[in-house]
Amino acid sequence: MIWKNVMKMLNHLGYYADLNNFDNLTKIIERLPFELQRRWLRYATAVEEDGLEASFSDLARFVKDEALVVNSSCGRIFKEQHHRREAKASMHSTAVEVVKDYENVRKCSYCSGSHCLHTCASFKHIGGSRIF
Repeated sequence: MIWKNVMKMLNHLGYYADLNNFDNLTKIIERLPFELQRRWLRYATAVEEDGLEASFSDLARFVKDEALVVNSSCGRIFKEQHHRREAKASMHSTAVEVVKDYENVRKCSYCSGSHCLHTCASFKHIGGSRIF
């Protein structure tokens, strides 16, 4: 209900039209997670099919409704399952990165250090005649 008070205050101050400005609405929508942006697109399209233009109050109502869904008991179950799937994916990603890092560790053929020959400081300091 805070958003209603904010909208009333902005309306009283004469700034309510700024909230309904297309560019400002776009900036707000761009900050939503991608999935919510897709749902908002459907919601706004339905508003436009009724012959109206989507407004800030429509967006605020949409966000409020989505928050109610996500925070419902079913929404929390879905969120927990989603986090588990993300954790599994990130564990796999981390394991792959570790393998890649391990593969990237080279052993210098000159000093046996953990770098490539062309970056070896000891090798760079020897003279050209000593190489051959």
